[in-house]
Amino acid sequence: QPAISLDPAHGEGLCGCSWNAKAGCTVSGPQMLAALTAPDMVGERYCGKQVQHNEAAMSECLIRRQVYANVQSFKKCEGIGPRECAEAQECQWGSQGSGQCGVDEEQLVARLVGPENRNHPLVHMVML
Repeated sequence: QPAISLDPAHGEGLCGCSWNAKAGCTVSGPQMLAALTAPDMVGERYCGKQVQHNEAAMSECLIRRQVYANVQSFKKCEGIGPRECAEAQECQWGSQGSGQCGVDEEQLVARLVGPENRNHPLVHMVML
């Protein structure tokens, strides 16, 4: 996305991602989803035949596949209006950019870590 002014009234600074009145310059919803659902994330480089005999690499591949699969449903948040955004559990209006639907980050983290880890201190720290 093109850079936008951080302070439109004064033209100060540039933000190459997304502007959120509460958080300032943030990663946009589409950027976050693109990073988590890039085909290369589960492609030959990380999940090819070479990992079959390496337990650590296979474990990483399985985690990558789980993340890739779990994040797919959040793609519906891109480009939808306020009403549809409010109705979609995965979405939150203005979460990554003012005046647009974005990913509900709490829902994303909860889905990625699973119910068995939702009370872990590191998960709580991310949710702050």
